[in-house]
Amino acid sequence: MKEMLYDINSLAIASSLFVSMAVAIECGFRIGRRPAIKANDASKAQVSAIQSSLLGILALLLGFTFSQSLQRFDARSNAVLDESNAIHNAFIRADLLPQESQLKAKQLLIAYTNNRTEAGNVSMVNEDKRESFVTEAKELQNQLWILATEIQTSTAGAIRTGSFTDAIGKLMQVFHVRDSALNRHVPEIVLMLLYGTF
Repeated sequence: MKEMLYDINSLAIASSLFVSMAVAIECGFRIGRRPAIKANDASKAQVSAIQSSLLGILALLLGFTFSQSLQRFDARSNAVLDESNAIHNAFIRADLLPQESQLKAKQLLIAYTNNRTEAGNVSMVNEDKRESFVTEAKELQNQLWILATEIQTSTAGAIRTGSFTDAIGKLMQVFHVRDSALNRHVPEIVLMLLYGTF
């Protein structure tokens, strides 16, 4: 499901929140100054109770939102670290390959590392560019997998080359974990509820 808030600049969201709050305060002030409205002690106590309740709800929503944000940030950070370790592991295990295959495997892994590094610098808003990096990464994965399976079937040292094949399988697995972690964030409905409470 496409969510709109994550495509909007943070400064624009903060500005609209500030303007909305200013308008709400001004409207409340003008309504409260009408001569027909009598402010007695009972009504003041009721307004104070409502205000305290809303501030409590706001604090609760902020706490949950920050908690969700931090969990998702940690998941994305761990996914990046896992992918980095998987690439490093595959690069080391490429040394176990036959001499003629080592160079090709390492060149593909270097290209894959560059792809994933550059993809990490692309904004989530720029979906076309992100998609092109994902497509290129999957193509490099396919080339690595084809190379690994060809080596596995054509050499006698299947134990040595099998560890490289396992490393490529792990690399492909953590790629999907990182890619899906990028799409997990605080649901838009929670942010809208937070906005309404403000």
